[in-house]
Amino acid sequence: MDWMTVQEAGRQWSVTTRRAQYLCANGTVEGAQKLGKIWVVPKGAPKPIDGRTKVAKSKNIIQAQVEGDSLFMARTSNKPDRMAIAISSIISDMMGRIMTKVLQTDPFIPEKHHAAKPLYAALVPDEIFKASHFERRFVTPFGSAWEQLAVVVAKEFHGSCERGKLVEGIIKNERLRRIQETLNKLEHKGRKKEDKVKPDWLNELAYILDGDGEELVPVSVMCDLFIDSHTVNKVYAFELKAPLPNSDQTKVSKEKMFKLLAMEHSPVDEAYYALPYNPYGLKENYSWSFPMRWFDMKNDPCVLIGSEFWDLMGGKDSYDAFISSVNALGLEYRERIYREYLGIEPPEHSKTTVLK
Repeated sequence: MDWMTVQEAGRQWSVTTRRAQYLCANGTVEGAQKLGKIWVVPKGAPKPIDGRTKVAKSKNIIQAQVEGDSLFMARTSNKPDRMAIAISSIISDMMGRIMTKVLQTDPFIPEKHHAAKPLYAALVPDEIFKASHFERRFVTPFGSAWEQLAVVVAKEFHGSCERGKLVEGIIKNERLRRIQETLNKLEHKGRKKEDKVKPDWLNELAYILDGDGEELVPVSVMCDLFIDSHTVNKVYAFELKAPLPNSDQTKVSKEKMFKLLAMEHSPVDEAYYALPYNPYGLKENYSWSFPMRWFDMKNDPCVLIGSEFWDLMGGKDSYDAFISSVNALGLEYRERIYREYLGIEPPEHSKTTVLK
């Protein structure tokens, strides 16, 4: 069976997304199923009769709401399809909120821009700042969307995934000292060539774990993502950052990863520094300088970029499902942004811009 998101169903039925969600939750959409917190609807499903009308009341339409995901999972056996539906729903919901904001609640107002920045307005066309207005309202919510997407994919494959998981444990004092020593050497590199230290995760971790000490120090670490996998029987911790992270947050991430693995009876099998997308294409071409101060981004086994991350989170073909969903939604939203926000016809090349 083919499925569509509630956003697509809303457009097909000429109702809002919120109304489509209500109809699904109320049990009036035949075949609607729930995947986690996300409703999906059979493609081509007819619009339910409005229960508020006399016609509906006379027919006494009653349909039991299906709880949980089991029936949906049974009917949709193709895992990449299930992931694609979940991914599409999250991105569509985010894009819908952004469009509402830039078109209704917080639009670009030329007169306001002219009054606030008369010099800029005199030199640069309004259209440039209108595009910038959209970008600022897009980048921030999309930053949090990465974790939402990862959680949906991981729950599907591993059976569990928590955001902001607090992990507590104890670490030998010498191991803690070695963690700080390792980070300090990377942060304060000597001027001489022979004094320069390059990141090397495996050797650094081995050095830290060789540390002893009689004193045990209580430590707590907040993980971006925490997976206790029912599929591979391993526990993973992830520091998930935007594709172009800064130096300070990368240092903090590495320290947290060291601490998790240095704990007595470590609660995790693996700790990863993950970037959900590689703007440089191949991993060997990644060249954003800030995280490279702390990790060998091309060779450290604890670094996952793009497809490596998604395929660990959701199994083989997860990255392809993510890419396909983004590209399909891109065709729709680019056209809407051109026409509804910028007020121009989409250029021909807009239909060929794809994520790879």
